[in-house]
Amino acid sequence: MGKIGTYTESDAVCAQLQRLIGQPISTVVLADCTVPAPPRALMPRFARIFIACSGCRHTLIAHRGEIVETRLSAGDVLFIGSQAWHHELPRSAYSLVSMNLRPHHSSITWKKHARNQQRVFLRNHTAATPISSATRGIVQVLDRLSSDEDEIAKHLVMALLRTVHADACKPGPVANRAIARFEAISDHLLENCHLPIDRQTVAREFHMHPNHLSRLFRTQAGESFTDHLTQLRMERACNCLATRRWSVQDVASMCGFASANYFSKVFHKHHGVSPSEWKP
Repeated sequence: MGKIGTYTESDAVCAQLQRLIGQPISTVVLADCTVPAPPRALMPRFARIFIACSGCRHTLIAHRGEIVETRLSAGDVLFIGSQAWHHELPRSAYSLVSMNLRPHHSSITWKKHARNQQRVFLRNHTAATPISSATRGIVQVLDRLSSDEDEIAKHLVMALLRTVHADACKPGPVANRAIARFEAISDHLLENCHLPIDRQTVAREFHMHPNHLSRLFRTQAGESFTDHLTQLRMERACNCLATRRWSVQDVASMCGFASANYFSKVFHKHHGVSPSEWKP
């Protein structure tokens, strides 16, 4: 988390959270898992929340048995539970606060997304912080709500904003830089695991040595970089196979594998059956 003078990334995030606390919430949409995820949808395995600040963010989600397109405008909130998926449709400019709410720490990003002559410009401020028991409790309740309990969700989101703000802005040292970097790389893998990325390409993207990247995942996740990436790809493969619309070769390509034979070998190792034999 970089500094400009004495103004840190955490300062920018805390200031934006403070502004959100003072504003009303218009609507809360609760994504669910009633429909299998389409190819390239993101399946975080932890809760995520998006709070729109300006513009309009278009996102595909599962909601009450259908795939629907949500349009988040200022004051709207989208909650993605730990079992749900989402897929952004980058159609227009927007700014929002996103929170990745893992069991022990959270990553909060104030993101500005702009388009100009078909080019996309992003500016992110990210702060990582340990998650308090109060925040964890609210997330667990939100995660158990059904998709029609949006009024209850509004009150919970307001409470969540206050506890996350307290977590991120409490006095003392800012969150460990290693946690923030791990969060950023984890999100990068989640959003790009359908591409032919590997340890070397990701290390180059984040300007670090591949061995340092491996140590980071061992320390922060308790698993190797390769195992983490493979698990994401296997989850995506299962969702693609569940639709019965694509061949094994197609699914291999959609999950970042150059070879269908290698994909089948890895899939069999993880699930005990071949992709063609697998059933949801």
